[in-house]
Amino acid sequence: MAALAGLSHVSIKVASALIGVLTLPAVYWLGRELHGRWTGALAALLLGISHWHVILTRVGYRASLMPLLAALAWLFLVRGLKRGRSHDYALCGLWVGLGLQSYNAFMVAPPLFAGLLLIARAARRRLGAVVPWRALLLWAAMAFLAALPLARYASEAPESYLYRAATRATGLEQALPGDLAATLAGNVARAAAMFHQTGDVVYLSNVPHYRELGFVTGVLFVLGIGHAVANGQRNQLWTALLLLPGMVLPSIMALAFPQEVPSAVRSIGALPAVAVLAALGLSRALTWCAEAWRGWGGRRLAARGGLALVALALVGGLTIEAYSVYPLYFQRYVWHQPNHNESISLKLAQALDDFCDDGQAYLLIWPHWYDGNAVRAQFRRMPREWDNELWALEPGRPPLDDAPGRVLVIMHPDETEALALLRAHYERYVVLEDHWEDGSVALRMFIGEQ
Repeated sequence: MAALAGLSHVSIKVASALIGVLTLPAVYWLGRELHGRWTGALAALLLGISHWHVILTRVGYRASLMPLLAALAWLFLVRGLKRGRSHDYALCGLWVGLGLQSYNAFMVAPPLFAGLLLIARAARRRLGAVVPWRALLLWAAMAFLAALPLARYASEAPESYLYRAATRATGLEQALPGDLAATLAGNVARAAAMFHQTGDVVYLSNVPHYRELGFVTGVLFVLGIGHAVANGQRNQLWTALLLLPGMVLPSIMALAFPQEVPSAVRSIGALPAVAVLAALGLSRALTWCAEAWRGWGGRRLAARGGLALVALALVGGLTIEAYSVYPLYFQRYVWHQPNHNESISLKLAQALDDFCDDGQAYLLIWPHWYDGNAVRAQFRRMPREWDNELWALEPGRPPLDDAPGRVLVIMHPDETEALALLRAHYERYVVLEDHWEDGSVALRMFIGEQ
């Protein structure tokens, strides 16, 4: 995308959104393999109207890759278990290995899929699975080869690769709570409740506290779980019952930071399982209505009327749910963003672009600003390799040196000490302000000249 349209705020978001769109046919294919075409189509539909999916595949964050790669790995796992073909197992391993290079929550996938394969191998007669040992070895080899670039990095810098996950699951950054069992139980309960009651509190990944499933989808999700429990051996539906909690595990294991549970981002790998199970519930509900309609005949008009109302409630409820995603995303989600989604990184990039021909420009980033990549991605005139980011102002070092010429220093409105240092150093200067839409100061720009 960057090669075609340049690296920018928009191209990053477009790439993420396109990944979200590509996830829909993958989930359709998966649902069709598990329970037929109707279930596949309904799974794609429910995923398409999911605010969980819509928000997290438009943020521009690498976690948007997880549902797509998890769905593809699961798809070829099911195909392999049903047919025993080596290339299906190899493709499953390929997507598992590539998934490791998407988002660190995907770390659970290799042991999770390996466990599914071993269970299928041990209970192959009961589950109707075809799992030859050579297929398992091929799966492992493909997963390793696909993950090899990341495996090399992890071996050379394990402290960097494992740091983020370790800070959440261990006392590396914050001391673990005294009662780990109670903390784990609370995390499990909150993670389970995110589907129907209270969702992620982080404004970046959700409307704070809003449940991750709509009302109708939530009911269908429970029905789908019940059907999978009762018919787990058919078409390898049992895999959904293990993949669902397995993909939520990265959120649950935040033992050092239980306030971060539930996490919509760390649980995003569960989206394909949620969509398929909800579609399974909807498919069974519609099938039951159709069978009851045909079976009862014309002698029970009242009963047929009730069935028609049930079907109408399902369709109408899902229509309302789909429509509600628009105000939820474009109004409520935007309202909870800092400054109602006005972009500070865009303001900073525009200020630097405007000054780029007049002298040296600096951005005082600490403790208020830090994401230089977001700023550089939105440059129009400044070079991408620009790196004049300052953690502090130091006498004798730029811009507090005696070099001739004009300088720009951009700082947060609260940076009074830095502003005082600059005023004392430069005899000729001007201080400009940029404002948010509500009139409050977004940033200050000190322009001085020796």
